[in-house]
Amino acid sequence: MACEGYLEEHEIVAEQVKINNLDSEAKGYLDRIEELYKNGELNKADYEDTY
Repeated sequence: MACEGYLEEHEIVAEQVKINNLDSEAKGYLDRIEELYKNGELNKADYEDTY
């Protein structure tokens, strides 16, 4: 349904707004988690749970 895509898109935007509103320390943690995932040190399930 088109409605589902619309809702998914808005959910993603809401998450991006939350991330943009984080302080620099919290953003640093998220950056580190993403780095661990990209380096294969963190599995996908744990990475997705973080975000």
